[in-house]
Amino acid sequence: MNRENILLWILLAVTAGVAGAVERHVPDPYPTIQAAIDDANDGDHVVIAPGTYTGPGNRDIDFLGKAITVRSTNPADEAVVEATIIDGQDLYRGFILQNGEDANSVIAGLTITRGYAPYGAAIYCVHGSPTIERCRVLSCTATKYKGSGVYLEGTNGRIANCAFNGNGWGTVHCDSAVRLSVEDCTFESNNSAVVLERVGSAQFTRCRFISNSIALSSAYSAVTVSDCDFSFNGPSACVQSYHDTAFVAVQCTFVANRLSNPRVAIAGGAFCATHTPRVRFTQCLFAGNTGANLGGAVYAHNVGLSFQVDNCTFTGNRALIGRSLAIHSFYSCRIRSTILLEGGNELYFSTGNQVEVAYSNVEGGWSGIGNISMDPCFVEPGYWDANGTPDDTRDDIWVNGDYHLKSQAGRWDTTAGQWILDDVTSPCIDAGDPAEPLGAELPPNGGRINMGAYGGTTEASRSFFGEPLCQTILPGDVNGDCRVDMADFALMAANWTAVVSFQATEPYPFDGARGTGFVLTRRPAEGAVAHGVYFGSDFETVRDADQESQVYRGTVVIPYFDAFEFRTGSQDQMYFWRIDEVYGGATIKGSVWSFTPTR
Repeated sequence: MNRENILLWILLAVTAGVAGAVERHVPDPYPTIQAAIDDANDGDHVVIAPGTYTGPGNRDIDFLGKAITVRSTNPADEAVVEATIIDGQDLYRGFILQNGEDANSVIAGLTITRGYAPYGAAIYCVHGSPTIERCRVLSCTATKYKGSGVYLEGTNGRIANCAFNGNGWGTVHCDSAVRLSVEDCTFESNNSAVVLERVGSAQFTRCRFISNSIALSSAYSAVTVSDCDFSFNGPSACVQSYHDTAFVAVQCTFVANRLSNPRVAIAGGAFCATHTPRVRFTQCLFAGNTGANLGGAVYAHNVGLSFQVDNCTFTGNRALIGRSLAIHSFYSCRIRSTILLEGGNELYFSTGNQVEVAYSNVEGGWSGIGNISMDPCFVEPGYWDANGTPDDTRDDIWVNGDYHLKSQAGRWDTTAGQWILDDVTSPCIDAGDPAEPLGAELPPNGGRINMGAYGGTTEASRSFFGEPLCQTILPGDVNGDCRVDMADFALMAANWTAVVSFQATEPYPFDGARGTGFVLTRRPAEGAVAHGVYFGSDFETVRDADQESQVYRGTVVIPYFDAFEFRTGSQDQMYFWRIDEVYGGATIKGSVWSFTPTR
């Protein structure tokens, strides 16, 4: 087939696809949204004109299992979205998806307001995997406290570019799901923004949580938040992680969150975790958060495997004990390349097996390799405004700052969008863990990661070597002096010591543990693209199994696996599991671990 015929074939295929999709317009010729859906076929678009829609056919709207898009005339136009309103009148639900709808079942560009139902007052979805995008969900109420906005059960849902404002408890509630993806969404002034129960993988990317009573609460789940902003949430702990939830936060900000209701969360202004296997914060900022008694920013109790903080900044947080972090009953805790500037009383640890604080700047000092206690030279430190009542701290207002590190070689100015030269250089530059990779730090970077939240990022302040920065970038010129010599080699060689494991490590539940749940986590091997899961009740069967075995549970791309559905026997049954790491065409067989659950 020649090139012209191939192009013609593609054009005909695309034209046929477009021709097969029908736009069904509401209110003309279809008087109601439900009438248009009833008449629609897979691939059709139900297009709703601006206006307010109420009454039969415009509430409790059922997708009927169809792969269709229900949308406004222009979901990308905020004015159109605001003017296209599904109004439940504080009596009825908005949408129902309960017949196996998948990602091709789309709700887009609509405002759903005053929904009212026991569960899922705006959108109720059971055993489906819809796409919800560019919607506004306002002032909805779930009488059973699950899903005042969106209720998802047994789904793989995706929510993107949506705004949730002024809703009741559990604005987005996800239960017993394999995967949930939430991207570029704003949650503001809700009772509780997100509640997760038994979610295999919940991922939040570029989301904003502002002035909610609770921003995010999770149990029996695996949660990752990246590039998210948590600000002014309270009176309960901003993020709550309970009961076998593995939690990871990367490049997130936690600012001015306040715990003043200890009946809901016992401590931790920004983050509170209890009975959780693993917590990790990387390149996060905690500023101006308030805890009740323990943990101004972060509190954790009974962390089963590891609590890890890498390249974070803590400043201006308040609590009686542990202004930055307070941790009870943990297996291991590691803090590295982190700045903790709280005026003293930054860290509190009670019963625990291992504590390591290294290559960090802790005000008042802390024993450990590479630790310092020096002014980090923030561009503009944040501070507490007494709000006219210096004797009453309860009404103080946090004024946030700029926590980039000053540098005579240049630091990034977010407002100006350019590099600025300072008259001093922070001692936290090139002072982080020398074993950690440089990440995205731009040259000259000294061959060593900076401390603090911007270390390892493109906004890391530049290294200064006592003379003006060379403006010519040479390959291999690590220290930026316009020469490639032994000084550059020495900086590179100092980091040429990493030992890479090709097997999964650090299992949780840890090997031989008793009294655990079924959510299995571990540290994936670096570079692995997928992970083969084996799970059963016989050691030799799991040890010798291949992908034809009954104990093979599939290959996953996330570092978490919920084995609850594969349980057998009584609560005292011991289980065995193995993770094989997949590298392109090669598979590395993993060790066999065991645990005995209680549920």
